[in-house]
Amino acid sequence: LRWGLEHSPMAQATRQAPTARTTVQPRVLDNPTLDSRIYFVPGVAATLLLVVTLVVTAMGLAREKESGTLEQVLVTPMSSWAVVIGKVLPYAAIGLLDLALAVALGSAIFSVPIRGSLPLLMFGGALYLLNTLGLGLFVASTARTQQQAFMGAFFLILPMVLRSGFMSPISNMPAWLQPLTLLDPVRHMVEILRGVLLKAATVTDLAQQLGILAAMGAALFTGSALALKRRLS
Repeated sequence: LRWGLEHSPMAQATRQAPTARTTVQPRVLDNPTLDSRIYFVPGVAATLLLVVTLVVTAMGLAREKESGTLEQVLVTPMSSWAVVIGKVLPYAAIGLLDLALAVALGSAIFSVPIRGSLPLLMFGGALYLLNTLGLGLFVASTARTQQQAFMGAFFLILPMVLRSGFMSPISNMPAWLQPLTLLDPVRHMVEILRGVLLKAATVTDLAQQLGILAAMGAALFTGSALALKRRLS
């Protein structure tokens, strides 16, 4: 009986049937070709915007402090807030133009996709500029010369870029450093750029980044403007 069961057609078919194997193949949804340019260019745009607006704002206001023109404007009937905002608005316009050019050139030259909302991207860029211009005002309020403003700006730029997750993932950083990156506006702008361009992220998806940029930007800009006014008074 045992011999008959072992040599039955069903038993022979079972022995001859190949064993099914399951293989796991990871797939990257937002960058399936693993093209580094698509991931790298948005980070370059955020870094470029930081360098241009922070350095230009700090050096421009420091130059006006050196020449004395800023003090002359502050003694006019205009309020100090109107003077500061009027001085900063051209730099904000330059920053938004740079952001638009960086996105356009990244798409045209490096084939970076634009899957999300461009108005949302520009809104995030405006909140980001509130932070970078606030830092520029802060550097200008502490610097006495253009050289000091230039060195102070780059003293801030280097650690901000290194902690932004632009060049290395934040998850690879030391555990004690990762919470501190939440105070880095470059990190949030990089996430907004990558989220909108690569993932078609919405306002809901980016609510945390937008909220942090708005809160930090309001605090930085207000505090730096008050510090500049106090230095000149």
